[in-house]
Amino acid sequence: MAHSKTRYDPPQLDSPPVYTTGANGSLAAFLARSRRRRRGAVGELPEEIVASKTSASYRAHTYHTKVPPEGIAPFIERYTRPGDVVLDPFCGSGMTGVAALTAGRRAVLIDLSPAATFIAASYCIPADPDRLRREAARVLEAVRLELGPLYTTQCRRCGRPADVRFTVWSERCGCPECGGDFSLWDVARGERRVKGIVACPHCDRSAPRGKWELLESVPVLVKYTCPDCGKLEAPPDAADIEMTFLADGEGWDEVIPFPRTPIPARGDEIARVHNQGIHRVDQLFTRRNLRAIATLWHTVASLPELACRRQLFFCLTGSMPRASRTNKYIPALGIAPGPILGTMYIPGFHPELNVLALFERKVADAASYYATVAESSGGPLFGWRPADAVRVSTQSATDLSNIPDHSIDYVFTDPPFGSNIAYSELNLLWEAWLGTRTQVADEAVVSRTQGKGVDDYESMIAAAFRQVRRVLKRGGRFSIVFHNASGEVWRALQGAIDDAAFAIDSVVVFDKGPNQSFKQFTTQGAVTHDLVVTCKRRSRRAALRLAPETDVLAFLRKALQPSRGKQPDARKLYSAAIAHFLREGLRVPFGFAEFRRLLARARRPGTHAPGREPES
Repeated sequence: MAHSKTRYDPPQLDSPPVYTTGANGSLAAFLARSRRRRRGAVGELPEEIVASKTSASYRAHTYHTKVPPEGIAPFIERYTRPGDVVLDPFCGSGMTGVAALTAGRRAVLIDLSPAATFIAASYCIPADPDRLRREAARVLEAVRLELGPLYTTQCRRCGRPADVRFTVWSERCGCPECGGDFSLWDVARGERRVKGIVACPHCDRSAPRGKWELLESVPVLVKYTCPDCGKLEAPPDAADIEMTFLADGEGWDEVIPFPRTPIPARGDEIARVHNQGIHRVDQLFTRRNLRAIATLWHTVASLPELACRRQLFFCLTGSMPRASRTNKYIPALGIAPGPILGTMYIPGFHPELNVLALFERKVADAASYYATVAESSGGPLFGWRPADAVRVSTQSATDLSNIPDHSIDYVFTDPPFGSNIAYSELNLLWEAWLGTRTQVADEAVVSRTQGKGVDDYESMIAAAFRQVRRVLKRGGRFSIVFHNASGEVWRALQGAIDDAAFAIDSVVVFDKGPNQSFKQFTTQGAVTHDLVVTCKRRSRRAALRLAPETDVLAFLRKALQPSRGKQPDARKLYSAAIAHFLREGLRVPFGFAEFRRLLARARRPGTHAPGREPES
């Protein structure tokens, strides 16, 4: 793949004092306008919070993990009053800020990742939705003549020009036995799922999909929309295949800049793509989609008099995961549901989406979000001017020295869950275009390649929680969204809470509804229900003891009694069990795998005493 001969200069995205790509120096002045005294909690929380992932705020921009703001709002309304300041030191995409601002509170949002703070700032510094639509139309008009033909095919029924919705690409494999090659599309599609073992069509060799020589992918299916015939699909014809290669020609990469950021060879997630021949961020896109993304990005950066420039970049970064080769296609269903969140690899079948149409949809989603926020808050900007309402700062949660002591009314945060998500690796897709990188040494994570174990993770989370205690007003509360399939990681969280001199005040089950991630749906060991653990300042320290197995079995038998033959969901029961032991002040004694074994024991008739599992 040719390198761009034009130097890539990232856009200037800072908007001080509201948003900075480094530590924000205006936080103390912002917080000086807060009330000095804390007042008590208002109302009660239910035992379970239910909020789905289908709201306008969820659709506007993807992120690896999100807590729906509709689920955060009950906590903000209980623990704060209008005008109070809510802090999120691991803000991710900024959903705490959205919930706080729409409830009439002010927000301080902090994250180590520049991609996260860019997304959070774009959520919390809204644009006029009508102006955003108009300016997006200007951008599309400026690129349509160049990019439109790249996503055009000929209708196989009527012969008229038709818009390509997406082109499916398939891995192509080489056979070490006979030297022949074949596409995965021709040999691996099953009625319900992709086959794990495939056979060479040229000889007798059969092997798992990963045991073949990997060759360049090839286009195998075009899905398009004809103005007369509607939505159709067909194998690519000669013109379609020629177009995929024309996208690499015409010298466009000599005048349109794009980042050529190297992908680290070592990593917990992102290094997988090295095995697939991908070594730079630009190679995560097909050449056609790279050309479209780069041209749109350059046009947004250079077109004069754009008041919504940041929000247009927001729409482009929101488009990138689905525009990339990490997007997946499910042949049995004929759909392209998006990348698998939390991972980085190129699926055997990946859809090359029409970037122009994808960008238009993202603009529509963002405009809908900004319109919804304006309507729900009674004003065009959450009822606030951004300068009065929010601060976004890119820095480590372990050093909040730019926030004065006892200046924050309430803290709600969704910290990293141990090794669940390698944020600094996965955010490289965005940060390459934004021109700034996460300071990996400060990342609170369990990571093999970073050399950080559970003890290191606990130490860094505890340092962040100590900072939270320092900045929180006396009487203020601190809520943590958390879940993990590992008992060791749960105990690390409990240790960090204890180390920071907090005590657990309440635990609420957080149900994000039926829209599970792909990993949660397909992985037997994945957990699905988060917990919201709310803490208060501890008056005295009590030693945390490990919950004995007898207590676990007693809890399970009690939980199973009302079921009357109906088997409760093991994942939800796991969340309920952890919540129970957190409330009791006992160390979580199990991960999900151990919990399932104990659950099986509790379901057996006549097993009332603890002991070893009988040998099978």
